[in-house]
Amino acid sequence: MPFNHPMRPYTRADVISVDPGQIGVYGIFRGSAAVYIGSGDIFARMIGHLTGDNTCVARQVPDQWTASITGGDPSEREAELIREYSPACNRRMKP
Repeated sequence: MPFNHPMRPYTRADVISVDPGQIGVYGIFRGSAAVYIGSGDIFARMIGHLTGDNTCVARQVPDQWTASITGGDPSEREAELIREYSPACNRRMKP
């Protein structure tokens, strides 16, 4: 099942509007192509990506992102989304 929230601009201004501490899954995209799917504290992880903590993501020059708050352990949903989208920067990871 795909993300059920609309895409947002992949900008610092947009990410800082997210409340810290919200646990869930997120997807980073370039156009309709998935660049990276991750999970955890959405605010913290997205700020990290925007500041270059993942060189693969930075090289892809993403332009949008989306997220879903899951609460609890989001790892199962993350693995499901990785299998569904096959993001460029998750290919070395086992879903």
